[in-house]
Amino acid sequence: MKAKLRFNRANIILSAIFIVAYCLALMLDGFGHSILAGGLLIVTAFSLYLAFAYVSRCPVDMRALLSLGWVFGLGLAIMRLSSYHFPWTFDSKICFGGFYVFYMLGGCFSREGDRERKPRSVNTDRMFYAILIMSALSLMTFIIEAIILGYIPIFSEDTHAYNYFHVTGLHYFTVSSIFTHCFTVTYALEMKKRGLTTQKNRKLLIAFANAVSVVINIMCLGKLNIMLSVASPVLIVLGQIKIADFKKLPWKKIIICVCAVAVLLVGVFVAFTKLRHYEPGYLDEIFSFRDASTPTYVQYPYMYIANNYANFNYLTMCIEQHSHGLKELFPVIALTGMKFVFPQLTAFPQYFMKIEMNTLTIIYDAYYDFAVPGVLVFGFIFGLVSRLITDRSRRRDAMSMLIFSQIAIYASLSFFSAWFTVPTTWFWIALTVMYGLFIRERLGKSHEEE
Repeated sequence: MKAKLRFNRANIILSAIFIVAYCLALMLDGFGHSILAGGLLIVTAFSLYLAFAYVSRCPVDMRALLSLGWVFGLGLAIMRLSSYHFPWTFDSKICFGGFYVFYMLGGCFSREGDRERKPRSVNTDRMFYAILIMSALSLMTFIIEAIILGYIPIFSEDTHAYNYFHVTGLHYFTVSSIFTHCFTVTYALEMKKRGLTTQKNRKLLIAFANAVSVVINIMCLGKLNIMLSVASPVLIVLGQIKIADFKKLPWKKIIICVCAVAVLLVGVFVAFTKLRHYEPGYLDEIFSFRDASTPTYVQYPYMYIANNYANFNYLTMCIEQHSHGLKELFPVIALTGMKFVFPQLTAFPQYFMKIEMNTLTIIYDAYYDFAVPGVLVFGFIFGLVSRLITDRSRRRDAMSMLIFSQIAIYASLSFFSAWFTVPTTWFWIALTVMYGLFIRERLGKSHEEE
């Protein structure tokens, strides 16, 4: 069936609601009611998430996830609870709101007909081997890095040891250990779809491979990787579920599992924070909350979100010259090795409120390159690509599910990183494509387990 374009009115209607709420929040902030303004945006974020999830009948619709992450982050940021956070510039206000609106405009058209297309046939044996290969490769590069650098972050007393645990080229594979879990989920879904069972010895090998990948992330003190290890498989599974089917789900078990995972992640983050050997009062000094009595466990998550918007605002205040595309071309410059031959291509100052707090929003480099127009164009392209990937994910083939989960994460965490100007992002996308090509069935039917 030939795909047809369908206009999504929900994008326009809900974008209009966002514009009204955003303008009202800016007015409240202008009158000195920043906490109230933040509360309004937070309520708007959850409302937009629920609306897009309902319209799409999918709990991990990318528009819903971006609404929740981006607008919720705006709500926290506009409160300016840290003394390092200043009122937003005109450019910041336009970019923060414009990015969201243009993202929705980019996703206004979707393709019908992809659902009827059958997914490509895959070889389940190769899917199994991919799990083992990924885990073994990550373990090998981790060991090599540890030997070359002479330490393992979790056993080091250096506060920033985890930041320096990086050997050029090799570290891409080490942090790709998260794909062991993603490959496992796509393998399990494929086996379930075919009504097949996995042999006991293979189950043990898969469990061992996943355990190795978890240990690697723990040894590296990789909080983000631990979170991605959980989030990516969950997004793959939830992406296959429609809200109409939720009545049939075992809700009690789901709630128990969600709570258990949440407690586990909080425990891991707290443990990692302690293992990083921060000196007493270090975090309080870095965060510099206006209310010094605010508990650290409140300051930490707040700053991980709000400070990224503050860094962008600081960029708009201080930038003297735009980079005209070089910042967004950094993955090409880095992955091709050009940064070593022509270091001037990457010799641009970074604008952070504090050097220790150097995370960014997804639009940071787009503004660095082309100011406000760059952010708006980037938002439109990101929305268009998200829509295309969502349409393709309806085919439910392994590669499409993996790409969907990655882009969905970047939409969810749009407040945290520039993502698409990070070389690792493109390495992971290339790895996903290679995985899709590797498992594709070529010579008749695959050898299936019984």
